Amino acid sequence: MPKGEPVMDQIRDAIAQRRMLPFFGAGVSKSLCPASKSWVELIESGAAYLSEQSDFNAGLVHSMLEQPSPAMLTAAATVVQSDLKRINRFGEWVAREFETLKPSTDGIASAIAAYSGPILTTNYDDLVEQATGFKTVTFSDGGQDARRALQVREPAVIHLHGFWKDPDSLVFSAGDYGRAVNDSRLQVIQQSLAVMSVFLFVGCGEGLEDPNIGSLLAQFNEWGTPDLRSVALTRGDRRSPLPGVDAHSYGDEFDDLEPYLKSLFSIPHALTTTGGDQFADFAAEAFERVLEPIREELVAGDPLGEEVDIDSRIVPPVILPVDNETYARSREADEARIERLSASVVAADGGSILLVGGEQTGLTTSLRWLIAERFKVHADGVPVYVDYRLLREARKPLRSYLLDHLKVCGLRTKENWRSFDFPPLLLAIDNFVVSDSVRWERLVQELGDLRLPLVVIGTREATEFQDYSALQSVLPDLRVLYTGRLNETDIALLAKGLSPVRFRALASRTIVVIREQQLPRTPFTVTLLLNALAAGETMTSTASQTLVLDSYLSRVLGRGEASDDSRWGMSSADLQAVLEHLATVLLYEDKGALAESKVIASLEEFFERFGWSEIPSVVLNTLVSRRLLRYHDENLVGFAQASYLHLYAARAATGDDKVRLHLLNRPLRYAEAIKHYVSLNRGDRDALERVVRLLGSTTLTSDLANPRFSRELRPRQVPDEQLDRVLDEFETEDLLIEEEAADLLEAEDDDPNFGLLDSEADPEYVPFPVDDDTDMPPLRRAVLVLTLSSNVVRDSEMVTDLSLKRDVLEAVLSGWVEFVSVLESDETFNDMMTDVFDQLPVPSRAAPERIEAAKRVFIDTAGLTMSFGMMTATLASRKLSAILRDLMGEESLLQESPKAVMGALLSFAVDDSSWVEAFRQVQERHRSTQGVVVFMGSLAEHVYVNGGLQGDRARELESFIVDTKLFINGVLGTRIAGRIQSIERQRLQDKRLKNKGIARSASTRELDASRNDGT
Repeated sequence: MPKGEPVMDQIRDAIAQRRMLPFFGAGVSKSLCPASKSWVELIESGAAYLSEQSDFNAGLVHSMLEQPSPAMLTAAATVVQSDLKRINRFGEWVAREFETLKPSTDGIASAIAAYSGPILTTNYDDLVEQATGFKTVTFSDGGQDARRALQVREPAVIHLHGFWKDPDSLVFSAGDYGRAVNDSRLQVIQQSLAVMSVFLFVGCGEGLEDPNIGSLLAQFNEWGTPDLRSVALTRGDRRSPLPGVDAHSYGDEFDDLEPYLKSLFSIPHALTTTGGDQFADFAAEAFERVLEPIREELVAGDPLGEEVDIDSRIVPPVILPVDNETYARSREADEARIERLSASVVAADGGSILLVGGEQTGLTTSLRWLIAERFKVHADGVPVYVDYRLLREARKPLRSYLLDHLKVCGLRTKENWRSFDFPPLLLAIDNFVVSDSVRWERLVQELGDLRLPLVVIGTREATEFQDYSALQSVLPDLRVLYTGRLNETDIALLAKGLSPVRFRALASRTIVVIREQQLPRTPFTVTLLLNALAAGETMTSTASQTLVLDSYLSRVLGRGEASDDSRWGMSSADLQAVLEHLATVLLYEDKGALAESKVIASLEEFFERFGWSEIPSVVLNTLVSRRLLRYHDENLVGFAQASYLHLYAARAATGDDKVRLHLLNRPLRYAEAIKHYVSLNRGDRDALERVVRLLGSTTLTSDLANPRFSRELRPRQVPDEQLDRVLDEFETEDLLIEEEAADLLEAEDDDPNFGLLDSEADPEYVPFPVDDDTDMPPLRRAVLVLTLSSNVVRDSEMVTDLSLKRDVLEAVLSGWVEFVSVLESDETFNDMMTDVFDQLPVPSRAAPERIEAAKRVFIDTAGLTMSFGMMTATLASRKLSAILRDLMGEESLLQESPKAVMGALLSFAVDDSSWVEAFRQVQERHRSTQGVVVFMGSLAEHVYVNGGLQGDRARELESFIVDTKLFINGVLGTRIAGRIQSIERQRLQDKRLKNKGIARSASTRELDASRNDGT
């Protein structure tokens, strides 16, 4: 927050907007009651009391207090508390210290009373409550009262360090502090505060240094925004007692604090009627009802249960000024990118909004969030969510609905209900559709008669312009906005709230699953998926996509909820059985959706088969509401996402051989379902044998006999008389290369919100995208065959026929080699790689001939790069290590350069312990091939420099890298080979240490050089 005269106005505005929370320290208690003790005085008093009651040595405590560091103060408090508890007098002493404290009724008390909202404190006393009548809130109930007070901003004093009437709750000793810092309930409250607000520290002084508040502020600084920072009110020109908190003077004298606080806190409540009646109570209840459905959805998928602050997971929606397709196109352009709108600013600006969203875009959640946010910040209206479909055919349908809803929320009035004048409303209307009905005409007329600081009307895509025309006459300030999709930055922030330590890996894994399974990028879906990934075994990077998707869908079904009991209704297992049945029906029909009547008839038959008395239409609506099924065009019902259909078809196949054969008989048509099936079954030998037949019946080879990476590279020819000059070049060459690489690394996109997800349009619902009889291009067919085959080999880990698995693995390796040739013969791929290289930033010092040489290498290895990446994603598994090791021991395979390189790369990808040995074996036989020199050499150096290996394996990898360098430079076996080997080893070791942040002295480098030279 900037310094100077405007600071007071900024603080006042932040309090008025409920973005800043007061945090009271011991100085406030001292001002209310001079007899109140500071923490140090309290420790001294405890020591004196102990001396009266026992033979306690108070001198020890006094000597500790003479060194007033936080650690020593805590240690002194620990000694006092320990001895008081030893003689069972801790509670008695606490009561003696606090029960007689009474606040003065004037001065600062009247200033605090002008404030209406929650106050945080680390004080143990209740002086503020006595002076203001505010509610006392502790964490004895697990933090529920604290959550509510913060959410609805009710007048309450939240005691973070406990309350004197409950001595066991006090945070006093080192052990208490340790528990407080690690108390999940307390930390949840602190973290949610850090996300939502900043703090106004009053009377805190040195108390800001206590460990619990320090951890809270560290969390806040990580999440905070530059426009608003926490402020500590100080006297005169005193500095802030904690980094990250700005100091602001309230005046030169202590007496200046009272009028200063009054000017900050005297803010009239905005929610009144013309009669002046306060509506705060029922408005708070209305706010709770707006957010409750969102909370319930998040609780259903939360692995941490009741101890998690669900409101901290409710994230702002993505709001766009244009539709998603236009936005995605603009993100691909170099100029004129369209930017997102801040959802908080949209809510704050108010007015009339037509919010447009497609199926599964989070439209309903966005509507609820916007009116809830407006209420939290401005409190200038009662938030109400209305589903247009539920309005009755009445003379005033909206008024009738609003009266019923607000009465439930606690509205009471002496006025006649028919003439009741509504307070200002923050109104969200969902599922709005323009029609010729009388209800629609009356609703539009009513909108013009209400006081609406904010009205948000939700409608579906393709109807927005018709809706806009119909509403503009009564809402002249109406503007059209669109719901957007979460991108990489949003997902990372959500992941950070769930797992501050592992959030990068968690976010990365989530993004992969969203892309692979084509899931909607809404807060609901992403949050549930993050929870599923964080809950257990699916957090590992090698976890099957099937396991991740299955875990996610289990949460959507409600598995683990209190109501998940088949004795009293449809449990999650029952609903899963229904979905498997519907997937089977669609599979046999070979369609992605069926008429609603046909779906209901199928469900009736299913229920009759098991003797269930369920109502098909009710179950269908349940699955639609849980976002597992949805209505497609022309009243057709299908799965919400194609990946859901594939998974439940696979689940059905695990228990029904007819379904299994139906899938396997058309492997390319049902490839996605087969991948899930194999991952679920893991021991189907028949599926593995069919892979062999599929590979054998598919011709992948192109006009190229061998891929480019198998080409022989001619080493540099260096006459003996030029060796000394080469040595000089060698000693300076790497410096230039490193500087150029650094130039490349500095070229980053300066937009933190831009990512690949921003430029991706939503996937279409295509249940079975491939027809076996379609004449597909070679590249497309190669991708389908190899990804399916690789998935089947990888996930058939329970098949016991090792000879079969070995043969299939070798066939798949050959397929990936041939895939490189297919890529290299594809003109579109080559043009694309050329364009990619041309768009890379060029180091200013690079000579044209070096750029051209780099371009040739880039294009020549592009096919191998892509093939290696796809092979790793679909085939790599530690369960294949032993079979792969056996395969790499065959001399016949090692003699084939392309297959040997691909096998060594797969050995690296599965992280087999012998991958370095495999690299050396391939190098011995194919030292001059481009795949070994360029690709494997670069990969090996990357692993070495980043410290991926230690001991003998690191030294062996170092030898691989150095030998490659010596060979390509034509100095292998020459008189300077030893010196260049020494230079290269030293260079590698320096880079490795530099990457670890360790610098070596000149003498150490000289010693290492002599060792490397053998001298």
